[in-house]
Amino acid sequence: MVNNYEDNNKKKNLIAFIKKIKQPKTFYSELAEMDLLLDYIYEYDANRFNQDEEFQDEVFKVIFENSKRIEPKLEAFLLERLIRSLSYFNEIVSEWADQNQ
Repeated sequence: MVNNYEDNNKKKNLIAFIKKIKQPKTFYSELAEMDLLLDYIYEYDANRFNQDEEFQDEVFKVIFENSKRIEPKLEAFLLERLIRSLSYFNEIVSEWADQNQ
């Protein structure tokens, strides 16, 4: 029993250590640090960016994590996501309130 606890503790410590290790920078993160990622995306991958929501998420995540300044487009993107989430929450609460009246 004690040995199992020690093994779990070692695994947790190893996982925590691995998460702390700095991952290698990607091309996108380098561009984000220079505040050029959106310019690059608009120049070379605009169609994908405008049509693929997962790709937008990825790009804005890289900007959020690596950019030295706040991009207005990032702010707008995050506000749009917040509005969408709050609208969904409002719908669910309204349905619940209607059922419980």
